[in-house]
Amino acid sequence: MPVTIAQAQPAGKPSTVTGLTGMWFLEQDDFETPVEPPYRPEARAMVEEREAQENAGKVIDDETRACEPIGLPGIMLSEFPLEILETPGRITIISEMSPLVRTVYLNRKKATEGLPPMYNGYSMGHWEGETLVIETDNFNDTGFPFRFGNAVHSATTTMTERISLSEDGQMLVDEMTLRDPRYLTDSYKIVRHYKRLPEDSELWESPCMVGWKDDPTAL
Repeated sequence: MPVTIAQAQPAGKPSTVTGLTGMWFLEQDDFETPVEPPYRPEARAMVEEREAQENAGKVIDDETRACEPIGLPGIMLSEFPLEILETPGRITIISEMSPLVRTVYLNRKKATEGLPPMYNGYSMGHWEGETLVIETDNFNDTGFPFRFGNAVHSATTTMTERISLSEDGQMLVDEMTLRDPRYLTDSYKIVRHYKRLPEDSELWESPCMVGWKDDPTAL
């Protein structure tokens, strides 16, 4: 797996930016999600079968080994850094692990009719005081839905996020609530904390590596 910027880049000047714009890195304690989602029986059977195959050393042909984008919510749950850019009418989120840019459209009418399903879905946002509320739907149905912190991603997934900053602006909190009537019996909440990286931080390229698909130890 490529070395991430947070591992490779020396600490630079602390950021003085107070908005969402900047580079963010997932807190170490947030890498795993200990609470299991409320799976439906058929979904639990899928998870157990996958775990048995992985424990037996079988290479699983999932979206990462096929070099397909992870999409949401995976990019918000991984150990790769994020860059967030605030511009008029939209917020752009770029993940070092994904070739797809995520766009959150602000204060627009919902306009997913006629759009093709997407890895990142379609995100609409608005501000409630100092909290950014994002509603995302229109996901595609690509890939196994239980990767990266037990996150669900299927054509029936909807996701609500409430994003806020700490008082000093150096910590970002993303409260994600996922719903999926196909796989879950109830909504499922994931909370992630991201620390702000120095202002001179940069995203690095993280291409899909040749050989991942055939290497059971690659991910």
